[in-house]
Amino acid sequence: MKATRRTYQPKIQSNGFWFNPALQQRVSTKAEGCEYWDSDFEFSVAIQLNMEGIEYKRQVKIPILPEIAGFKKREWKCDFYLPQLGKYVELKGDWINNVSCEGERREFKLMLHCLAFNSPTTFSNLYIVHQKPITGIESIDRLELFHNLRRLKLCVG
Repeated sequence: MKATRRTYQPKIQSNGFWFNPALQQRVSTKAEGCEYWDSDFEFSVAIQLNMEGIEYKRQVKIPILPEIAGFKKREWKCDFYLPQLGKYVELKGDWINNVSCEGERREFKLMLHCLAFNSPTTFSNLYIVHQKPITGIESIDRLELFHNLRRLKLCVG
């Protein structure tokens, strides 16, 4: 009997939504020119980045593991990359501390370990931002994020 590989399926439900920038409002379905946002938290941070005049790119792919000996390369999509500051920002909402999300938290911690080992420079330029402190993961709150970004912006010019 051939063994089958089980894949991990996240149990979380997204509270994502579509936003129409031209109308400046949420819309119920995808339409031309609309952007998908994973959460209110992500959307509100983007608004604040805009207000601070900080350029960003969304859902930037970061290599985690290279392709080696029959294993596919592994990438991770970080919520924001701030090119002028050379920083990455990953947001984690309250859901990550739910007992039912232990698998997702473990997966995220493993990904962070791989990133730290394989790309220490990228890892050192990553802010993990929480709504509430994350069990077992070092992170900062939104206020500290923007305090740090303002200081960096002054240094960069």
